[in-house]
Amino acid sequence: MKTRMLTAAIGIPALLLVMCLPWTLVFTCAMAFVSGVAVYEVLKTADVLRHTSLTVSAMIFSVAAPFFNRIPPALVIFLCLAYVVALLFIFLRAHKTISLETLGLTFFMSTYISVSLSCAAYLRSMETHGLFYLFLAFGIAWFADAGAYFVGVFFGKHKLCPDISPKKTVEGFFGGLASSLLLCLLMTWIYDAGFLKHVHDVSYGMVFLLALVGSFLSVIGDLFASLIKRQYEVKDFGNFFPGHGGMMDRFDSLLPVFLLVYFTVCHLPVIS
Repeated sequence: MKTRMLTAAIGIPALLLVMCLPWTLVFTCAMAFVSGVAVYEVLKTADVLRHTSLTVSAMIFSVAAPFFNRIPPALVIFLCLAYVVALLFIFLRAHKTISLETLGLTFFMSTYISVSLSCAAYLRSMETHGLFYLFLAFGIAWFADAGAYFVGVFFGKHKLCPDISPKKTVEGFFGGLASSLLLCLLMTWIYDAGFLKHVHDVSYGMVFLLALVGSFLSVIGDLFASLIKRQYEVKDFGNFFPGHGGMMDRFDSLLPVFLLVYFTVCHLPVIS
């Protein structure tokens, strides 16, 4: 318990500092680092590291993806195609030792993790309200997780997915949902009143929908990661955060939320 508390006491302020620094490139570099570590942990869990060419290709793409919004779109398309072609070439060359399942897992997890974390970097890089959107994304997942934990501990009776995550309960799920909705709306109101001075048009309905859908997706992301660990019979993806597990263990519920928030604010009016 002391180790968990010490890790949280250091990790959370460090994350907040990196998020709030005015140089958005710092946060982009942080997300590239997180992406690389998380992908490495998953590939290690799935015993892909013995295929050096697959691992190196996946790691390069994973670290590079968060910087894609800083280069021309044509170059982004070229790099994505180059990654796909590299994997295909590796598979053709080493098809006797690399299974199709290994190739598919490598491609899916490297793109899922890196693109999701890239969305977090892209949110922070937005000139208008980028930092708020990033806090909203983190809040959706973290508020849901905290609410689910406390409601589950005190009121949880019915198991949600006992074969995948025995500790999750139906009561905890709805408690997390309610916590995320209320706290995200409160956070938005504080930002509106304290920083926007009610000058901008804030769509609380959109925030409500984001928190509602995002809370559900955060549970899906967490269960998906838990299923991978269960199938490979490991407790955690790693030990990057002593007492808390690996990088993937800390970001699994955030990944789909980053995707949701980024594509929503890019196409629908949350603050105008």
